Amino acid sequence: MIPLRQGFGGLGAHAQNGVALPVIAVALAAVGALALIAAALQPMRAERAGRERLLRTFDGLEAAVVEFAMVHKRLPCPADLAAATGLEAGPPGACADLTPGAVPWRTLGVAAMLARDPWGRPISYHVAVPLTADRALLAPAAGAGGEAAALTSHGPDRAADGEVARVLSQAALLDRAGLAGRQDAAP
Repeated sequence: MIPLRQGFGGLGAHAQNGVALPVIAVALAAVGALALIAAALQPMRAERAGRERLLRTFDGLEAAVVEFAMVHKRLPCPADLAAATGLEAGPPGACADLTPGAVPWRTLGVAAMLARDPWGRPISYHVAVPLTADRALLAPAAGAGGEAAALTSHGPDRAADGEVARVLSQAALLDRAGLAGRQDAAP
C-alpha cells in the first residue's frame, strides 16, 4: 500500500502546494491588467458619452431656433456671454458684435442648461446678422444660400481639435420652418 503522504508519482503534499502560488499570481496579474485597461478606456467612454449628449443638445437648440424662425420670421441675435442673461443682445437686425456670442436661451424659451455643453461651458451661437432683421426670412434674398446660424461647443478641454459645431444653412432653416417659397409673402 502507498502511503497517503506520497501521493501519485512520489510527490509529496508540499510539492503540490508550490504550484498553487504561481497560478494565483498569474490570475491576479491578469485581473490587474484588465482593471488597468478598463481604467484607461474610461475617459474615452466618458468623452464619447459627452459628445452624444452634445449632439442631443444641438438637436434641441436647433429645434428651438427653427421654432423661433417660424413664429418671428427672423433669427434671434446672440446673447452676451458676459451678461449671462440668455436674452438676445441688441435689437433685431442690429445685433451687438459679439464674438463669441452665446445661445439666447431665454429668448428661445429653453432651459439655461440647454445652452451649456456636457462639460458645463456655454455653447457659442453665431448668426448671419441680416437674418435677424424683422421678417428677414420672408425677404426675397432669404434662402439664397449660405450659413444662417451655427452652434459651437469647444470640447471638454477647450482645445481647437475638440470643437464640435452644428451649422444650419439658410435653405434648411427655411424648409424646416415651413417658410421655403414664401419669401414674397406679404407682412
